Amino acid sequence: PAAAVDSNLPDQLGAIANARNFFTVFESDLTGIDFDKTQVSRYSIQNAALVPASSVATSQAIRIDFYQTDINDIPVYYPHYPKSNIFAIIAGVTYPNSIAEAEYFHQSLLLDQNGTYPIKTTDEAFKELNENQAYIANYDGTKSNILIQDAYLAYFAIDNLQEYLMPVIVFKGNDNFYAYVSAIKDEWIAK
Repeated sequence: PAAAVDSNLPDQLGAIANARNFFTVFESDLTGIDFDKTQVSRYSIQNAALVPASSVATSQAIRIDFYQTDINDIPVYYPHYPKSNIFAIIAGVTYPNSIAEAEYFHQSLLLDQNGTYPIKTTDEAFKELNENQAYIANYDGTKSNILIQDAYLAYFAIDNLQEYLMPVIVFKGNDNFYAYVSAIKDEWIAK
């Protein structure tokens, strides 16, 4: 409630520095993070929930998301993309360091341990998407018809320990729609 009344927030660069310092204090391993990809989102507090702020003036909290470095030019995506598994939320009056909430789940990757598998075509993956065989990571809209604007290969990193990164085909659409379909052909996956 205090943050809803008094929102003494830093600017974007100050928010990023605050979040990085917070993780550094806890000796979090920030190697493998691409700080050029850092995203800052502003929120208002309405009915005890964070909702996107309509302007800087109405902001009462800032979320800073950090992302892993691409692996061989292939990005790493998370369960609720564009939100990351490494983030901090700053609220103006929270003590200490203004961090109201933070999460840090980062698993170091063994890049020398990899395998080659046949992957699905975009058409095969799109068919699975249409047959409800996809993981919907995010959708801010309400309509059932979604215009797919892009499809590309990525790695999927869950928010707990995993033995390997799963290659997925990402479908990006209107209203912040992100869906993932396993990129590896079904006959190569033990079910």
